Parts: sequence; C-alpha cells; structure tokens
Amino acid sequence: MLSVETAGLQTLAGVCASKSAAVAANSATSAASATTFQPSAAAVSVVHTAVGLAGSTMSGRLTATETHLTAAAAGFTAQDADSAAVLAELPVTV
Repeated sequence: MLSVETAGLQTLAGVCASKSAAVAANSATSAASATTFQPSAAAVSVVHTAVGLAGSTMSGRLTATETHLTAAAAGFTAQDADSAAVLAELPVTV
C-alpha cells in the first residue's frame, strides 16, 4: 500500500517556489555586467554571465519541480477521492 502525504508534497512545492525566487534574484545580480576595460574585468564578466545562466537554469528546474509536485499532490488527492467513492459503492457484508 502506498501512503502519500499530499500536504508534504505541497509544502515541498512551496519550498521549491521560494528557492526558485531566491536563485533567480541572485542570478540577476551575478549576471550584471562589469566593465571590461581590463582583461581581468572581462574574465569576471564572463564568469558572472556563466553564473547567471546556471542560476537561471536552476531556477527553471526548481519551478518545474514545484509544478510537478503540485500536480502530483492534486493527482493523489483525486485518486484517494475516486477510491473512496468506489469503496463506498461496494456492498457491505458481515
């Protein structure tokens, strides 16, 4: 028997949403362009851009995970309701 705590899935979805927002905010800061008049500044700018892209990717993945967890919680809730309805229709014999 599979026991799923939909509240736990919803909580985890909320955590993913907040982490996604935090990563996105940090990525925007990292992607800010630096002046590139010196080679070291240009290198820092390249790294900032790479970190910004990685952060955007991670934020997207967290958002996708949030969406999947929310859908899974809704699916399990619907399945439980359907199962309860089917069981309620069964004849009771003692």
